[in-house]
Formats: sequence, structure tokens, C-alpha cells
Amino acid sequence: MQCGTAPPRLGSMHLCSPTVGTSAARPCPHASASACSAHGRATRFKSALGLTHRCALPRGASPFQASQAPPRHPGMVMATPPEPGPGMAPPLNPGTDPGPAQDHTPLPSADLAPVSLWKIAAPLALALAVCNMDRICLSVAMVPLAAELQWAPARQGLVQSAFLWGYMATQLLGGWAADKYGGKTVLGWGIAWFSLSSLLLPLLAVTPLTRSLGLVLPAVLLTRFLVGLGEGVAMPAMISLVAQRVSPARSSAALGAAYTGFHSGNLLGLVLSPWLIARGHRLADLLGNSSVWAIIVATVVNHWGYFIYLNWMPTYFYRTLGLDLRSSSLLSMLPWAAMAGGASLAGGLAEMLLARGWPRRRMRCGIQSLAFLGPLVALAVLAGGGSRLSIPVAVGAMTAALGITSLGQAGFVGAVGDVAPAAAGKLFGLCNTFGTLAGVAGVQVAGIVAEKTGSFTLVFQITGALYVLGTLVFNTWLNPEPQFA
Repeated sequence: MQCGTAPPRLGSMHLCSPTVGTSAARPCPHASASACSAHGRATRFKSALGLTHRCALPRGASPFQASQAPPRHPGMVMATPPEPGPGMAPPLNPGTDPGPAQDHTPLPSADLAPVSLWKIAAPLALALAVCNMDRICLSVAMVPLAAELQWAPARQGLVQSAFLWGYMATQLLGGWAADKYGGKTVLGWGIAWFSLSSLLLPLLAVTPLTRSLGLVLPAVLLTRFLVGLGEGVAMPAMISLVAQRVSPARSSAALGAAYTGFHSGNLLGLVLSPWLIARGHRLADLLGNSSVWAIIVATVVNHWGYFIYLNWMPTYFYRTLGLDLRSSSLLSMLPWAAMAGGASLAGGLAEMLLARGWPRRRMRCGIQSLAFLGPLVALAVLAGGGSRLSIPVAVGAMTAALGITSLGQAGFVGAVGDVAPAAAGKLFGLCNTFGTLAGVAGVQVAGIVAEKTGSFTLVFQITGALYVLGTLVFNTWLNPEPQFA
């Protein structure tokens, strides 16, 4: 009788089926019928994964001792093994070779259990398609890029090979990490890495700054190397993921689907790249303009503080000032009311300054400087006082900080229409994308800092430092004359 089937009756004996490395059945060593059934389920489960499951024995016991073990639950009597019949090997006796060592490999954890084929294969195919699209796009973009930068074929080949340097560097590392931490995790991080690295080429590598410094080629080589690092883990992670999560009977189908997506990425990349390049010139022109970067930096700095105030102000009032939940919520309304009023005031202030003969650049930079530098005193009060601040002082400082910051609506926001009157929507969307990313980072950093230090002091100090940086960049780079008419 196989393990996993109930014995005929209590007091009788059944035999475990032979396992790999043994030639015959042996007495069941399990303590109860339920334990034996559990063993049967484990055997069938591991068989589906191509693994071998053997009966686990009590610590220190050998296989032949199972038949001599005393009863271990009421009603179960382990009888003397019967004489072997035709075709059955005799039972082992003390002193004989117990056979191969017992396999105590634990059952796979739940997250390694086999799942539906397409729940693994379809996402893998999509991920690998993106990998290859990202890889092949530069081969198409190299044509206009080389013409613009006057690169000879030898230099083009150098740039194209930089990807493979990084790709080679993470093959073994990616396979090791996928086996240890899971193919899904490693593949996910790899995609995030090479996606962000791909953004570096247009945003940082080919810019007026790198051109003026003669660093375009090293910057492009570095970005392509970083892209290769991220993509190098993709294939090892895919193989590991299929081996861990797909049953051996379906693994070939899963690999076929994944490679179909991989090769389809080449097709999609070749089809979409010319279309994207034709429409990406305007974006590249925007990113190559110093006034655009002045607005982007100001947006990043503004949104850093804005989203921290938005998400953490009630918590600050509750934990630092000791207010109850209702009071924290009600007092949080005051800074936002001041911000609404400040935004309305900003428009009137801008019109008044222009009417008095201020040049547009002086007006934009002046108002933005006030919006960033004005809150520094309030932030210094909040950072220096901590929990010792009285409630009126803390609420007043927070209200002043937000109210003054809102004047930037006539600073960096108004400059969007000045610089790109015919592409104001695109430019604002671009800047707001960067600003939102800064908000995501700010909210997370504020939480980490508050947890590690027990206060928001460092958060206020970082925000103040960024306000100073934003003021310097905006005043240095902004030219509010129409540049994208």
C-alpha cells in the first residue's frame, strides 16, 4: 500500500512504496494515518516538480528502526513485518546497509509553487519585449545622433558596444541573484534600472552643459553601460523564474512564449523608433534649453515642499505639538487657506510690477526669489523649536511658509507661457512630471527621517536648502523671452 492511503484498519500494518535508491517497500514509519496521508500529498507535490520525497524519520532514527519503533499513538500497533513474498526484497535488519541517506529537502515555499503557465509566460514575454525594444532603439537613433554630433563610424561602434560591456558584467551576478532572491524580483529591479538609465541619455548625456564641457561621448558611453547593466539580468532571471514557477512539463512552452516576446521587441523597436524620433525632436529641443531647466528645477523644489506639507502637516501637529486628531485636521486648513490667498495675490503683484516698468525677467525672478527665500525664516523657526514651540507659533510659521511659497504661481509657473507660448501644455506637463517625482521622493524621505530621528527638524532644513538652490538656478538660467513659438 502506498503512503498517503489510509491503512486497512488500526492495528494493521501498511508498507511505504519504494523510493529512489531502494529496491523494495518497507514498513511505514509514520506516527499516524494522518501523517502518512500528509506524506503522500508531499510525495505527489514534489513529483510534479521533478523532486524526490522520502519518508522523514525521527531525529537519530534509521530506516530499519521504523519497524521496531514502539506504538506512537493510541490504537496503532506496528506489527512485525511479514515474510517477503515472491518479488519482494527482505526487510532490512539491524546491521545491514540502510541504503542511501535520507533526503530532508524541505518542501518548496508557497511562492515557489507551480502556477498557471500564462501567468508567468505572458508577463515575461512583455518584459523581454521591452528589453529588446530599449536595446535596439539606439541602433535607429544612432543615424540622426551621429549626424548631429559628427561621429565617425568607429566612434559609433564604440558607443554601440558600451551596452554590451554592462550586459556582460551582470550575467552571472543576475543568475545568482535570481536563484537566491527570485527571478521576479531581480527582473523587476533590472527593468526599473535600465528604464531610468535610458532616460539619462537625453536628459543628462546630450545637453548644452555636456557639449560645452566636451563630455558628450563619455556621458553617452556611461549611460549605455548602465542600460546594459540593467538588461544583463533579464535573461538569467527569466530562466530562473521559469525553473522555479513552471512545472517541468510546461517549461518549454513558457520559454517559447518568453523568447517570442524577446524577439518581437526587435520588430516593435524598429517600427516605432522612426515615429518616436520624428516626434521626439520637440521634446529634445525643450530639454536642451536652459530656461526650460530653470523652470524644471523650480518645479522640483516647489513640489518637494508642497507634497511634504500636504501629506505630513496633520502628523506634525499631532505628534510634535501633541494636538488631538480633530484639532490637527482643523488647524491644517489655515496654511492651505493662506496658500489660496497667496496664489491670487501673486497675479496682482505680477501685473503691478509690469505696469511699473519692471522687465519681465526681473519680475519673474523677483517674485520667485520671494516665494523661495521668504519661507526660510518660518522653516528655521519650525526646525529650531521642535516640540518646544507653542501651538500658535508653529501654526503661524507653517501658514507663513505655505502662503509665501504660493507666490511662485507668478514665478516659475508663469514663465512656462513666456518661454513656450506655442508648447506651453507640453512644457508644463514635462515640468510637472519632474515635480511629481520630487514629491514622491520628498514624502518618502520625510517619513524615513521622522522615523529615524523622531522629529521633522531635518526635513525642514533640507527643504530650506533646496529653496536656496532653486532660487540660484532660476535666477541664473531663466530667459523669459519666447523660445518655442
